[in-house]
This record gives sequence, C-alpha cells and structure tokens, in this order.
Amino acid sequence: LDQKATALSTYYHNLIQVPSAADNQYEDLAAWLQADTQEDDTVILITEKGAGNIAAPVAIRSAMARASDISQHRLSSPVHVFMVTPTTSYPASFKRYAVVALSTPPDIPTTTRAFIPHPPFPARRRAFSFHRRQGSLPAAAPLPAGAYHDASLHISTAYFADYTAPEVDRFVQAYRALFRTEPSQFAFQGYDITRYFVQAVARHGNAWTRYLGAKKESGMHTDFLFAPDENGNYHNTAVRRIVFRKDYTTTLEK
Repeated sequence: LDQKATALSTYYHNLIQVPSAADNQYEDLAAWLQADTQEDDTVILITEKGAGNIAAPVAIRSAMARASDISQHRLSSPVHVFMVTPTTSYPASFKRYAVVALSTPPDIPTTTRAFIPHPPFPARRRAFSFHRRQGSLPAAAPLPAGAYHDASLHISTAYFADYTAPEVDRFVQAYRALFRTEPSQFAFQGYDITRYFVQAVARHGNAWTRYLGAKKESGMHTDFLFAPDENGNYHNTAVRRIVFRKDYTTTLEK
C-alpha cells in the first residue's frame, strides 16, 4: 500500500502493488503534455536549483525525451529557479513559453514560489506537475488564494476524490454519520481497495488474479489497471488527471 514499495517486486514474488508508482505519473505527465501542446507551443521544465541529479527531475526529463514531439520540437533547455518571489522578473523570452512542467510537486515552496504566484498568464500558458501523497511533503509556505487556478495547473496523481460526484458525497455523509469526523484520503483509499478486491474475488473466484489487467476500473479515490511483471507481481499503472481551471473549478479528466 506504499508508493515506494515497488522496489520490493525485484526481490519477491506474487506481490500486488496498488498505489501507482511515481514513474507512472511521470510517463502520464509527458503523454499529457505531448497531447495538450500545440504546434507553436514551447515546453519549459522548471527545476529547483541544484536538482539536476535528483530522481524526480531526471525521471521527468527522461519521460519527456521519450515523447518525441516534445523532445524534438518543443522542449527548451531547463531553467533552474530557486526561491524567486512573485515580483521576480523573468527573461523576456519567458513570455513566449506556453506550457511549463514542474519537476517537483507545486506544494514544495521553492517551486511554488518559482512559478505559481507569478502574475496572470496568457490564455495558452499552463502548468503541469505530478503530485505525491501529502504526508510525504515538507510544510509548504501559504499560497495566494486561487494560485493553482490562475496557473491552470494540470496534475497527474495516483489519488483524487471528486467531491462533486454523487458516490463521493454519499460516502462522506455515511462516514460522518458513523465516525463523526471527515474521511481522510486513507479512508477513501481503504474503501476503494477493499471494494475492488472483494468484487474481483466475488466475480472470478480463485482465478481473480487473471483478470487484474483486463480493464480499467475506477473507485472514488483510486483507479485500477494492473500490469504483470516477470516475477509474477502486479503493478497498478492507473493515474488520474486533475485540472485547476481558471473559473475556479477543479475537475477530474475522464
């Protein structure tokens, strides 16, 4: 149940990795960028100063390089930014960049300050990032209200609960009635995972593992699409796409 537990599959057999690993988020982010950019767009990768050899920026650069349309025509040289403020002046050429890929989640203060609070962007400028479990992030500095929406932030993530969905609302109401508190992301995750595997066994009996990768299924908080590896393990590859829109709505892309 830990995103970092994927490494165990190298040494052990018959494991099922449920949280989608970070690599899946990087690949999805690159594919989303490739599909979203237009012919005259330029993609700029913003990293923290000194982050050139850190795993996340390296993995994102590799994923973007594999997306040929980005690597050959649209990917600019990385710009390293460290603790810039909302009033920082960017080079004049920065105004031409339509799409920005953040190499660290926007909750981290250095990257947040580097991009998110900047003055309003042109219509075609958008930010893309990935997102890790909140508990793994350092404490972030407060963000201006609506900063994610002003940046039209697009996030590839393993988890997201859409509170506008009827099934999510029913779950929240039932959880409040039972426990007199709000459900955490672990409550959503635990419910989705238990329901998914109980249904798999109910449908297919002892042969349920054969059907793990048959089709993508969605819970309230987590999507499921498993792929086998050479050690007989299964890895969830499903990633959710979230868009913070300029009209201050947040949507789950289907």
